[in-house]
Amino acid sequence: MALVISFLITFWVAYLIYKKYKPQPVLVIGGFILMYTAVIFGYGQILAPKASTGSILFDTFQFMSQTLSSRAAKLGLNIMCVGAFAKYMDKIGASRALVRMTIKPLLKLKSPYLVLSLSWVLGLCIGLCINSASGLAMLLMVTVFPILVGLGVSRLAATAAVASTLCFDW
Repeated sequence: MALVISFLITFWVAYLIYKKYKPQPVLVIGGFILMYTAVIFGYGQILAPKASTGSILFDTFQFMSQTLSSRAAKLGLNIMCVGAFAKYMDKIGASRALVRMTIKPLLKLKSPYLVLSLSWVLGLCIGLCINSASGLAMLLMVTVFPILVGLGVSRLAATAAVASTLCFDW
């Protein structure tokens, strides 16, 4: 029964997002309903007994508060650092200089899509150091994307390579 309710909630959330409702409140409400369903069907408690507030209603908000404060702060700072680096490199012209320096030797390969696949592998290697997919995407959009477009790779293919760099890792 809980599995059926989970599928119904998931489809309901997907439907509301498809109908252009704001995704943040829809996902939060769906998450609350799923947490309550888990407790009602006896799949566990929302918080550990020591951390519990004594009320299931307050436990959900406590859980959300703890989760958001621990994960969002770390992820937000990481994204801001990588984004600031990418913006700074673009502002001082380092991105354009990188394109000018690298495009001539890479044109000798006469295969822009080979460079595309190699840049995807390079992104995977860089992804070992940058654990934020959005931060890595910002960095690659400033560095690799202009090079690929300059080589003649379509903008869509270059964007797909950048966007899918960490999809197998996550």
